[in-house]
Amino acid sequence: MTTQSLPITETSYNSAADYGVYAEKMRTHKELVSELRTEARIDDEDQQAFKALVQKHGGAIHVSVMTEERCSDSATNLPIVEAIVKAVPGMDMKIFDMKQYEELNAAYNAQGIDHIPVLTFFDAHWNLIGHWVERPAAASKNLDAWKASHAETIRSLEASGTLEGKRKLRELYRGIADEMATWYRGGLWSETVREIRTVVADGHL
Repeated sequence: MTTQSLPITETSYNSAADYGVYAEKMRTHKELVSELRTEARIDDEDQQAFKALVQKHGGAIHVSVMTEERCSDSATNLPIVEAIVKAVPGMDMKIFDMKQYEELNAAYNAQGIDHIPVLTFFDAHWNLIGHWVERPAAASKNLDAWKASHAETIRSLEASGTLEGKRKLRELYRGIADEMATWYRGGLWSETVREIRTVVADGHL
């Protein structure tokens, strides 16, 4: 069965990459992701809530993740999603690289979803529950503040038109993943968990 206008079937889901395998093959953010995967935990209250949601949805919740390995939001959020899945029997997660699954990426774009990661939740019978996209709202506020504080540097590097300027700009943006990791380690993972709980419970934020 194809799930609600998305080219994901039970067969294609099961053949997609496990997160652990995907993370081990990463070239970008690999060390950071490895560290975050060892640190990410959910509390007992969230664990029990997700267990109840699994029962609500027929005994299983399948989580498909559309992303690419350069994505800083994926690097910093997927470790806590993995922690949820590991802590809750009946939940599982698969990774769909957007470059390999162009049809799926196009289907999301047709629905107005054009940022990654895209987490899509399905119940035990592969009915669509809902989507969670990119990052929690609290992290977006932090990121807006980071961009504002670096606005002059970014404008200068973009305007330089030089290879050195482009290199420095790439380095600046690569460094944002480390900055974001400090936010999540400092408490923002709880916002990721809270928002995902809401989507799985209600179908939307």
